[in-house]
Amino acid sequence: VVAGPLLTLVVFNAKKRLIKLDLAIIGIIQICFLVYGLTTMTVARPAYIAFVVDRFVVMPANGLSPEDQAEATDPRYRSAGWLGPDWVFVERPTDQEGLMEAFESGLAGKDLEYFPKYYRPYGEHSAEVLKRAWPLALLRGQNPVWDDWINALESKHGAEQILFLPLKAKLADMT
Repeated sequence: VVAGPLLTLVVFNAKKRLIKLDLAIIGIIQICFLVYGLTTMTVARPAYIAFVVDRFVVMPANGLSPEDQAEATDPRYRSAGWLGPDWVFVERPTDQEGLMEAFESGLAGKDLEYFPKYYRPYGEHSAEVLKRAWPLALLRGQNPVWDDWINALESKHGAEQILFLPLKAKLADMT
């Protein structure tokens, strides 16, 4: 968006003999920037919103290795979708070997959300997710800007009706 007009401003001279060539080169450079930007957005798009233990984690498409995706027990999780992130529940391993693998990979910085073989459909486990949710009142005072909003929600729906869970993403954590 910026490179094309800026380069045009730098090289444009109506009296210049090869102005058409200069503008064609600038057009090619802009197309290259566009392709690079679209590729970056495609590769880093959010593929899954995974519930892990007590939080949600946004998993980008490039965060999962092809080897780990190939091990997914459910074929839906062997490749990232294109129509927005899929909500998944990450089931903790129960066997000794799986627990040890999860422990060792966690120490190396690769937690359970990086293993599609533990992904399960979110809808089937939503009751388990609700058990891990916290009352909205715990957010009061964390960010004073939101206190009025929290109070309005509680007065409208009742304090016991509203729960929250943390959401971990690459750039910012949310609730």
